[in-house]
Amino acid sequence: MSRSHSFNSVHGRMPSVATGALLANKTMLGIGVSGDGDSASIGIGQFVHLMRRNLNMIYIIEDNGVYGLTKDSSPPRPTSARSSKPASVNDLPAIDTCSLAIQLGATFVGRSFSGDKKQLLTMLKAANRPQRHRDA
Repeated sequence: MSRSHSFNSVHGRMPSVATGALLANKTMLGIGVSGDGDSASIGIGQFVHLMRRNLNMIYIIEDNGVYGLTKDSSPPRPTSARSSKPASVNDLPAIDTCSLAIQLGATFVGRSFSGDKKQLLTMLKAANRPQRHRDA
């Protein structure tokens, strides 16, 4: 951890900022953290192209069902989900970011729950295994 660095990017643009950092230093492992609204709404184009490029990066989507920029429902939120805010009802089919990543050629995709520390740790270790990329 003594050689790790972090920074924040503009809402929805983490994938392109991370791509730039990874192209500048190809030996680095990138770990990007983004929200569900960030990845499947304002940043979906960024998400799609990062998956297609299959860079040496772990992309974590924190899915809380809320698009934080507008405090509205996020695109991955199921239509059946209830909300205390009438405007937050999602009347469109949910976007499954895991299925989308698989369709776009991501070589490792997993789903976990942050409340299950053991499962989440196992998932992160598996994501960090060598030889998980097409071009590796």
